Parts: sequence; C-alpha cells; structure tokens
Amino acid sequence: MLSTVSYVYADTLGSVDIAFQNKKAAHISFSIYKIGDCIDSSLMKYSLSDDFYGLDCYLNDIGTASDCENIIKKSMSYIQDYKVKPYMVECCDDKGHLSFDQLETGLYVIIQDKRVDYFEAESILIQMPRFNGQAFVYDINAKPKYSDFADNGNDVVIKVKTGDVQGMLSYCVTCVISAFLLLMLVVLMKSD
Repeated sequence: MLSTVSYVYADTLGSVDIAFQNKKAAHISFSIYKIGDCIDSSLMKYSLSDDFYGLDCYLNDIGTASDCENIIKKSMSYIQDYKVKPYMVECCDDKGHLSFDQLETGLYVIIQDKRVDYFEAESILIQMPRFNGQAFVYDINAKPKYSDFADNGNDVVIKVKTGDVQGMLSYCVTCVISAFLLLMLVVLMKSD
C-alpha cells in the first residue's frame, strides 16, 4: 500500500474568511487570538502561545465539539482576566463578510468584540492549516453559528443560523422512509 505524507509548512501563511451573508453583521468587529503555536508540523501538535502560557488547556486532544467549546470558554475567560491583546481585529463589511489574512500556522480563537442587541455570533476555534483528508488547506472558509434578533411588534423572534439544514432534511427523510417501511412490514405480517 502506497501512502503520501503531507507536511505543514511553518513559513506558509493562511487566511480565514467568514461570510455571515447577513446585513445585520455589517460593521461588527471580531478579534482573532493565537492560543497555540504549531510545534510538530507532521502531526499538528501545539503548545500554548506566549500570550496564553498560563491557560489551563491541553491543545492536542481536540476530538469533539465539547473539546472545542471547553477551549473557547477557557480562552475567553483568560482573555478577560489577563487583558490579552488580539492577534488581529477585523470588521465586517456592508454584507457581513470579513477576512483575517497573513495568519501563521497555529490554533486560533475568533470572538465577536462587542455584543449588540440584534446580532450575536458564536466564538469559533480555528486550526491553521486544516487537514481536509488529502492535504493541508491554508485558506479556510469558516461559518460560525449566529443568532439574528429581529423585533416583530411586541414579540422577539430569534433565528439561529447553523448551516445544519441539510443534516436536518436528511434526518427527516430517513425518519419518513423508516416509518413507511415499518408500516409496510406490519401490513405484510398481518396479511400472512
């Protein structure tokens, strides 16, 4: 069996592109913090960056969404407690798009700077570069979940954009097909 080995090139710079496609995100600023430096390019192993040397997190066993959420929460607390300055700050354009360019290899957290009463984005953890199963990708398109708060008379309507629409549709179709097959099986068993 022949296999190929991909390596991360430490001197290659990357970017993170975020497109909320929501005009309510216009002119909202986001900060990116480098929490981990890449110490092993072939295995994508990290050590805490200088700004986060006291963070109580292990960065090399991130396997679940819960692991990511834990690192994000601890990072956000650390940023507040120790007044860590962002690696970079960018602001969404009129269409809700922003980009962080010239990023070194490492582990980053992206946070909305100020909460506003009409739009709130979840913080996200970004691995630079990302491995797509075949090669390392240095230009990343991220889609953070966000809440869009709209005033609807006396009621407040909250829409959560997750990007999970396809997954829910597949789940519903699977449920309907399963129910139909079960019904057919019951009918066939009664006819015997």
